[in-house]
Formats: sequence, structure tokens, C-alpha cells
Amino acid sequence: MEIVATAMKEFATNQDLEADVSLEDKIIKSNTNIPMILVDENGNIGANSYLNLDPVKAKDPAFLLKQLEIMKEQNSPIEINFAKNRTQYIYYRNSDLLIDIWKDKIHPKFKKGKLLITPNDNKHLNFNIFERKMESQRKLVEDLLKSKVFLVPGHKAELYCLAAEEARELCIPIVTMGIGSLYERVEHGKTGFIAKNENEFASYTLELFNNETLWNQMRSNLIKIRGKSNWSDSTNNLLKIIS
Repeated sequence: MEIVATAMKEFATNQDLEADVSLEDKIIKSNTNIPMILVDENGNIGANSYLNLDPVKAKDPAFLLKQLEIMKEQNSPIEINFAKNRTQYIYYRNSDLLIDIWKDKIHPKFKKGKLLITPNDNKHLNFNIFERKMESQRKLVEDLLKSKVFLVPGHKAELYCLAAEEARELCIPIVTMGIGSLYERVEHGKTGFIAKNENEFASYTLELFNNETLWNQMRSNLIKIRGKSNWSDSTNNLLKIIS
């Protein structure tokens, strides 16, 4: 999802946004696979200000509002500050990449495995994919504690991924493709795996499910570093990146 880099470059070079072609329209059309909705500072969804949602269902305002709530639960919005004190927000939902990998590459080799996901448009019960209830943060922690592996491919707009950090603090091994900030949440081979492609992602997932010795070793590594993160270290790491 090239949305952040593209948007920032355009914001820096366009002073007279009113005279230009609709900037938000450009941003939305630059995304090809991640469901997203654009809202104004009052939380209103503009006409056709969505992408990668079912076009028939999206005609229903109630459907769009439900999708917006799901997006708010999953990710913080991208804030767009226009000229003349105009602000808009891009909310986005995780793509279906994980579901596709599970259905095509993991489930066929691990029939008893269960995947718990944030609700989306489709039903996947035939693949042992279940939607978790959108309740409190405590319920999310309870769901994580019942999980053996945290699967999160990532996406380019992800700037931190709080859920992955929570999984790490709960000592749950993570399998990711390292997209966006996800590579920062995992020490490859120690606290989880960073896959280079979909096949590796599936292979690492199956390995953690089937190899109890490996899983216990990674959990032991996570227990050792649990609670070690602090603001001082985070600040120093940020300074190293930007200096």
C-alpha cells in the first residue's frame, strides 16, 4: 500500500489543493488491495470515498459504518492535513492476504488448525476460520492468550502494530512477512519468523504448530525479554533510524 509515501510527496508539492484534482481521490485510487474509507473531521463518509469493498454492499450506509468500526478497531487512521485547516482521515482494514495464505497453503496441511480473525465481509467456516467478537481490549488479550501463534503478514501503512507488540509481551511467537513495521516486532529465528514470501509464511506457521520443541524455545526467548522495552530504549532506537 503506497498510500503514505505517495500522499506525503503530493502534500509537500501542492500548495493550492483547491485548484488541483481531488487529492483524496488520487490517494484512494493508488491503493489496489486494502479496504479503506475516507472520512472528514466530523466522521462523515463522502460519496464514493471507499475502495476495495463490495460495491453492492457499499451502497448501504449501514454497511459502510460497520466497516468503518472494524477499521477503527484494527488500525489507527492516517491523518491528512490539507491547506485552509482542512483535515481528513483514511481508515483501512487489513487485507485478505492472511486468509488467502491460510486457505491455500496452511489449512490443506493442518486441518485441525483454527484461525481467529477480525470480522470481514466473507464467511470461511469451511477452512476453520472464525471471527472474533469485537469487544474490549481485555477480550483481545484473552483471545491472544488462547493462541499458539500470532500470524500477521503486515502492510506498508503499518507504523507500529500494537497487536503484534501485545502478542510479543504475552510471549506468543509471531510469523510475519515483515511488511511495514512488522520486521521490528520479530527477531527472526528467536521470537518468531520473518518470511520472504507466502510459501515461507505458510511453512514457518506449520513448523511452529508441529514442532513443540521449537515453539517452546521461542516462547522461552520471549519470556526472557518480556517487559524489557522502555521509553528510553525506544527513543534511542528512533534516533538511530533518523540520524
